[in-house]
Amino acid sequence: MTERIENMVNYVLKKTIYPEPREIEYDRADYLLSERCRETKRLCEYMLAQEVAIPDGALMVGMIRFDKCPYPSDFMKKKGFKHTKEIQQHFFDLQNGPFDYFKFWGWQHATADFGKIIEVGIEGIKEQIYKSLEKFSEDEDKTDFLNACLMVCDGIIAWENKCVDECYNRSLTENTPERKQQLLKMSENLKRVPRYPATSFYEAIQSLYFCFDFLSDSLGLPDRWLYKYYKQDIENGSITDEFAKELLQELFIRVQSCTPVESAAFTKGGESNFSLGGYTADGEDGYNELSELILTSLLELPLYIPQVTFRWTKKTPFDTFYHVMDLERKDPHQRIAFVNDDVKIECLMKNCNVSWEEAISYVTIGCNMIALSGGLWYGTGYANQVKPLNDTLYNRKEDIIKAKNFDEFFEIYKDELHKHLTRDMEVGNMLHAYASKDECILGSLFMTGCIEKGLSMHKGGASGFSEMGGGAGLMCTIDSLAIIKQFVFDEKIVSAEEMLNALENNWDGYEHLHSMILKKGNFFGNDYELSDEVAKRVTTAINEFAKDKTDIFGKHYIGVVAPGYREYHKVFGAVTGATPDGRFKGEPFKTIGVGQTEGRDREGLTALLNSVANYDPSRHFAGVTVTNINVDSALIDNDENFKKTAILIETYFKNGGAQIQINSVSAEELIAAKENPEKYKSLRVRVSGFSDYFVNLSEPLQDNIIKRTSLK
Repeated sequence: MTERIENMVNYVLKKTIYPEPREIEYDRADYLLSERCRETKRLCEYMLAQEVAIPDGALMVGMIRFDKCPYPSDFMKKKGFKHTKEIQQHFFDLQNGPFDYFKFWGWQHATADFGKIIEVGIEGIKEQIYKSLEKFSEDEDKTDFLNACLMVCDGIIAWENKCVDECYNRSLTENTPERKQQLLKMSENLKRVPRYPATSFYEAIQSLYFCFDFLSDSLGLPDRWLYKYYKQDIENGSITDEFAKELLQELFIRVQSCTPVESAAFTKGGESNFSLGGYTADGEDGYNELSELILTSLLELPLYIPQVTFRWTKKTPFDTFYHVMDLERKDPHQRIAFVNDDVKIECLMKNCNVSWEEAISYVTIGCNMIALSGGLWYGTGYANQVKPLNDTLYNRKEDIIKAKNFDEFFEIYKDELHKHLTRDMEVGNMLHAYASKDECILGSLFMTGCIEKGLSMHKGGASGFSEMGGGAGLMCTIDSLAIIKQFVFDEKIVSAEEMLNALENNWDGYEHLHSMILKKGNFFGNDYELSDEVAKRVTTAINEFAKDKTDIFGKHYIGVVAPGYREYHKVFGAVTGATPDGRFKGEPFKTIGVGQTEGRDREGLTALLNSVANYDPSRHFAGVTVTNINVDSALIDNDENFKKTAILIETYFKNGGAQIQINSVSAEELIAAKENPEKYKSLRVRVSGFSDYFVNLSEPLQDNIIKRTSLK
């Protein structure tokens, strides 16, 4: 990296480059306006009152913080979102416990369509608003919303002009000729973008840089949005790879600094996630020379944020896949996760009625959620996936004893499952209805559908998906059902009544049965026909219920398997009785995501990956899923062994695996880090869609990572 970039990196790892937000006084006469008009007017006044920050050596400008804005503004950080904050306070805090013992509210992520802004500019957005005003001329609420959008567009342009003036004024007092020219160039760029369409790579990056704080979550699909400008400027000689790299790195530095240094999330990559590669509209693999430049530019920086998802396709050359995996193994901050484009796209098309053209624009956001470009993850929370089974085992004893075979037993479970999913939908819609009292005009400008529908992103205007049956404990459910099938119905080792009595007594007096289950149980993740078929039945049962259902906003449901870094597996486990997989009452669920732990993966990693690749024939859970594995450092550090590892992961994707993230730290080293955290402060691990320092994680998360499947 250049000295300029190195200086900026060193600075942001200690301090923010953002200006201190200014609190302003508003005109009391504003209270005579409608609430929407008042909040929009004051939002624009807030933006214009902020200081223009130009960090030393910066070639781009436009940073703004909304910390002291009392009205809905930064959607990612929920600034000014009064009702959403109330939901968060009561139903997101783990200390309060889950709603109805089974559900928490989940953080909503979004990915702005910055590509549209780069292409058409704010003036182009205004033209779209005018068309919608004509379309909805008879609808007072929609026209009022759209007029508020126009007001915010003008507010952004006013803020842009303030930045233009600041760059120009500084150039007048700058004594260094080179810096003087840089400031003048910055001023010229800002006269065009983001107000008008970008005409160069530099302008396109500046447009993205300028707009990021208006929806400070994901950078989306930068290799797609920026490619034509990069290729054009490289071919005409107006830019070099070296300069393009500098601009990209300055963008990444700005994204890192968006999360305050003092925040516990400063080292968590899930604060911002974007995607590279994947299928293009013509069905070809989209990883190109700009994708490569973006990735290598990011990994050269010692930052934690943003993180990136590499989208593998069946047309991805193995050399490319190997190369990206090689970059990941050499990255001390472990910023790359890997997903299977074929499976993700199939999930969206099959379960959400999304077209191919729309599906290829998906972005992995936050801690491995999913949204289309310019879309929102509407998912309302994480549920206890073991509760339907718990209610079956502890409330339906007489029905279970009468069951003649596993099919009859499974129908009893499915009845409880569908009751649970119905309640899940009801609670989710209630949470949506309350949170939708907030209206984010600013963020809506950057979302697909809001202007076209005349409807705020928070009220369902944006494209997106909701979650169903998602949360923690799916593997516990699958293992427990597999044990019931094996021990009660197939091998008839115990009667259904004996199994239920063992659970009610928390295995006390049934130690022999408990030991036998742990030793001989047909657990998921071993490529065993029995447990794999049970897994398919469970995921299919959830998908059958979810099929064609939508939430209060008309968004289709997809499955979720424990994204994020909160201790859902512990909290839900605490309110769940003993389960047939050998788990004791109150114990945490042992597996986060889709996988296996604690030596139950007897057949090794290849068998585990085979099971995971085939467990969800409906692809319902392929939208939001995590599969975490530990790989011994000997299979990473040695080039010959590493190639075999890359082939194994590629085969997993070819077989239908949806996602994977890899730790190359031994269990022994992780245990040592837990016991002596001071000696292992720099040890980073993949958690659940992001990476963080191992010593920063809670003890339950540390234990789960230690017990993951290992390849040695």
